[in-house]
Amino acid sequence: IMYGPHRPDPASPFPTWERGGVHFKRYMRVVAPSDAEGRQLMSLNYDDDTRLDDQWVYDPRTRRTRKVVYNPYEAPGNGQLLSEDTSGFNGYVHTYQWKYVGEKTVLAPGPIQSANPTLGGKGNWYPLDPWELRKAIVLEAISPEAHPLYSRRLLYLDAQTYTNLYTFAYDRAGKHRRTFLQVYFHPRFNPWKNDVWLPQISAQLSIDYESDRASIFQTHKVVYNELLSETRLFSVMALMLNGK
Repeated sequence: IMYGPHRPDPASPFPTWERGGVHFKRYMRVVAPSDAEGRQLMSLNYDDDTRLDDQWVYDPRTRRTRKVVYNPYEAPGNGQLLSEDTSGFNGYVHTYQWKYVGEKTVLAPGPIQSANPTLGGKGNWYPLDPWELRKAIVLEAISPEAHPLYSRRLLYLDAQTYTNLYTFAYDRAGKHRRTFLQVYFHPRFNPWKNDVWLPQISAQLSIDYESDRASIFQTHKVVYNELLSETRLFSVMALMLNGK
């Protein structure tokens, strides 16, 4: 769950977040598999990109909450994807060198007009819903020298919505290492009756060509601009109250 004060409704429900420079808060809880069930994470992202994210983790085995240092180069759960690989790029903008490459017409997946994406191809890693020609803004992000995997990324942002259609990541030798595909619901198809004209994320597909593996993330419900409880979700105390 992601929630922040930057909402279409100018009457922000959490003015203290705005005064504290909070861009958004994120709450996550693991429901499966059983050995990780009950694990929770709550993090704060700030308007000032040079300010490090704050992050707390609840461990159901010890029933303890601890503050942890957010590392965008870390792979959560000992997986393959880095924290900053979310949505193609979720790192600190100021640590990269950015270059505007230009605009081009690209073939991109979706937006889909169904409740769930149709996946297929090798390993069921690729979206099979109709692709569209979209006008995209191409950005190049040169990685810092200390980056453990990538030398650069190419991001293709939809010129109409500024959503990230897909990202290509290149290893330190310049070889195309990973592709991150984002699939969105078409705004007209609104299975949850959200009265907004915005594309909502349906799936994120992360393909690693070196290991010949992929990670697939799907959303099963998107609720936009709905008031949520700070005390039940977005505080350190909430982690304890929601703990098993």
